[in-house]
Amino acid sequence: MAVLALLGSLAVAAPANAVVDASASVAAAAPAAVDTAVDSGIVKAAAVVGFNPENIISDSLFYDGKAMTAAEIQSFLDAKIGSCRNGKCLNVLNVSVSSRDAWVSQATGNLVCSALQGGTMRVSELIYRIQVACGVSAKVILVTLQKEQGLTTSDAPSDWNLQAAMGASCPDTAPCDPAYSGVGPQIVQGVRQIKIYKAGRFAMQPGVNYIGYNPNSACGGTNLNIQNYATAALYNYTPYQPNAAALAAGWGLGDGCSSYGNRNFYNYYTSWFGSTDDGSSNPIGNIELIESQPGKYRVTGWALDPDVKDPISLHIYVGGYSQAVTADKERSDVGAAYPGNGAFHGFDVTVPAQSSGTESICVYGINVARGSNVLFLCRDVTAKAGSPVGAVDAVEGVTGAVNVRGWALDPDTIDPATVHVYVDDAGAAYTANATYDALPAQYASYGKAHGYSMKVTATPGPHTVCVYGINSGVGANAQLGCKTVTVPGVVVQPIPDQGRVPFGVLEAVQVSGNSAVASGWAIDPDTASPIS
Repeated sequence: MAVLALLGSLAVAAPANAVVDASASVAAAAPAAVDTAVDSGIVKAAAVVGFNPENIISDSLFYDGKAMTAAEIQSFLDAKIGSCRNGKCLNVLNVSVSSRDAWVSQATGNLVCSALQGGTMRVSELIYRIQVACGVSAKVILVTLQKEQGLTTSDAPSDWNLQAAMGASCPDTAPCDPAYSGVGPQIVQGVRQIKIYKAGRFAMQPGVNYIGYNPNSACGGTNLNIQNYATAALYNYTPYQPNAAALAAGWGLGDGCSSYGNRNFYNYYTSWFGSTDDGSSNPIGNIELIESQPGKYRVTGWALDPDVKDPISLHIYVGGYSQAVTADKERSDVGAAYPGNGAFHGFDVTVPAQSSGTESICVYGINVARGSNVLFLCRDVTAKAGSPVGAVDAVEGVTGAVNVRGWALDPDTIDPATVHVYVDDAGAAYTANATYDALPAQYASYGKAHGYSMKVTATPGPHTVCVYGINSGVGANAQLGCKTVTVPGVVVQPIPDQGRVPFGVLEAVQVSGNSAVASGWAIDPDTASPIS
């Protein structure tokens, strides 16, 4: 069986109507005039992002026999080609193919392609029919026609471009098989060959395979764990992977060891049809618990990226605050369910509350390699946070003091709160750490060590007693209550100061060594109190 040519393995992809082809070192039959040709106006673009050499495109996208209708294919070609300058473009060309019976692989007994009804038809109709018959996406066919001969965008294709449209049955060391020359035979043969790689288990299959960077073996390569049949088919079709220089070049040229076919396939597919990932490469996981705790939220669960074994990052958002964490705790149940990814993908973390009341907690899995970040869950949770709460249960005046009792806590912490007790303008700090059995039910999780009972010195007479909870974390200091109390005893009315000068007598002075002792008396006539 003749194998597919490596056309496209060194092609330089270019948008618009640039004609791109394989290097003459790979496809000797291609005229030198179109080898790695790029329109003069094309400049090197940004580096390729998201290309995974082990999983270039998902099986579900590659083998989608219902990807496009004939009308959609025609509209796509019209949009890409525009007005044809020589009457040979894919959007205006009619092709003739013979009918084919269903093709079953002799090696496996699997159906390769269903029967194909032949005749003369537009290229778009043929692409649609072969898509349905063989279960290979029309998008894949359109991209292959482009990366091989630039036909999907060419408004003036050459006869050579048309004869080798898909690069089918064009071996490295010989001219293309004339039995498959022309757009119609090329499309039918090329798509059937793409499908036989999977259905017939032909040539390279998923698993570990050595993939070189270039036909020149001196350029080296790497072992790749090819993850699906679609990627294996692309490497059978074009058996080289882009090196770092090819990926860094974007749509342009890399270095002497670069090849471009599979890079170009990825570039064209993603620029025309979007991601080559059907979502199966996105992070997966489960948020098992989001629990409000004093001053914080506890978030538990597991998360992994199917493309890698290493733990992945999660980003947890609380309002405008974000925190990155790593899902790296051992979870044997996850390891059993996903043996290829290992068991270290669990997480049990806390993030700080940002406000009192209800907050939205959102957890994202951060993608590695192919795919995209995933929002696992957003949930509204009532925070255990805010300003101190409590009560002044009793204020009692006793001889020389006031007794103050109550409770206080700061929702941000289970630790005892600090309270400031003011008797009129004089204040003192205390810790509310006494056992208090009557806390409101919503604070049961904070424990019972949040009571206070203190005796504050006060003079006889009426006083205003206020208690304040001192904040920590979210919130602000809060007044817990104020009460008026009278301390018993004789209230001595102060005598107004008359401005009279103190007087007295120095009665004696005794000196002994370095010390002197003075004695006597002194009176301020404006007060009965002792004076300094």
